[in-house]
This record gives sequence, C-alpha cells and structure tokens, in this order.
Amino acid sequence: MPSAAPGLNVVNVTEAIAWYARVLGFSRGFVVPGEDPPYGLIHHEGLTLHLRKRPEAAGTSFCYLEVDDAQCWFDESAATGATFRRTIDRSSRGMLDFEVSDCCGNLIGVGQPTR
Repeated sequence: MPSAAPGLNVVNVTEAIAWYARVLGFSRGFVVPGEDPPYGLIHHEGLTLHLRKRPEAAGTSFCYLEVDDAQCWFDESAATGATFRRTIDRSSRGMLDFEVSDCCGNLIGVGQPTR
C-alpha cells in the first residue's frame, strides 16, 4: 500500500514533538537520542511525520494530512489555542479542511473528502 511521510523543518525537535502532541494529538515515535535531537518521528492514526532540526529552514515546510474527521481535528486543535491560517470550511477542491501553523511556522493542512 503506497504511503507518504512528510518531513518538516523545525527549530527544536523536542519542542515540536510537544506541540504536535498537544495540538494535533500525535505521539512520539523514534527520536535520535541526546539532549538536543536532530531528528524525530511522530505518529497519529496511521500518519507519520518526520521532524528535522533545521532552524535556518524552519517555517518553510507544508504538509497536508487527509483524515477521517476533520471537524473533530479542528475542534480539538481550537481547544488548545492553535493558530489557524484558515478555519474549517468546504474548499473548492471538495475537501472539508483547515490550515494551522505549527510552533515553527510550518503550514499544516488537515482535511477530509466531502464528495
């Protein structure tokens, strides 16, 4: 079965893992051992994201997560005080989706098909 696991550039892997856990419900996977890890994996409902420490490029990444219940993801993210670039609505692409900025400024789209 084909899959993709996007990589995101972050300032601090440990802080990014904490943000993704708190705001989007991801859990920590493999993380390179050490006090200031250069790389880590996070998982949620079959999704995997790679977090790579690259402060000079942090905030330049984008990924789109296709989920089963975008409204639930939005509601749970909103309850944490997430910073949305676009709140949830039906897009012209046939998706119910929203966009949130992570702790480093990366753009994360979350949506589900409506057709």
